[in-house]
Amino acid sequence: MTLTLAGDSLSAGNLGVPFARYLSLPDGSRPSIINHGRDGDTLAGLAARLDDLLQVGTPELLIIEIGANDILLPEMNRRADPWPDFVREMENRGSRPTEDFREFRRGYEDLLSMTDMRGVEKVLTVTIPVLGESPESPFAEKRRELNTVIREATEDS
Repeated sequence: MTLTLAGDSLSAGNLGVPFARYLSLPDGSRPSIINHGRDGDTLAGLAARLDDLLQVGTPELLIIEIGANDILLPEMNRRADPWPDFVREMENRGSRPTEDFREFRRGYEDLLSMTDMRGVEKVLTVTIPVLGESPESPFAEKRRELNTVIREATEDS
């Protein structure tokens, strides 16, 4: 089986702990992986490029892992150099963070609708991992909110 990953740097495997190295098939073997992870990507960035990725071919299983940068980029933009320049670069390429959880939900539902329209039969969605924050931080609360959106949008699709 071939797995197709679509997401941010956690999918790409360049930052943090790349979850792709832990994927295995039920028999314990390693699957073939097509990795479309992109550093710094947001929900809007993935949505803008997903249609092109799916035109290449219909994945046997599409794994969507996105949302961490929708939380991180606004915070990075408030920090000292070089972060604001990095955020502008991400936004210029289409990776604009969502403004609130309602916009995130609409975008996530649109993303899942796109996979359905392209005939992807198996989609696995991955919630946003802990971002190194304490359980009481604003990051943690936003992550919980967005993960609820991911779960609900997945159940509704």
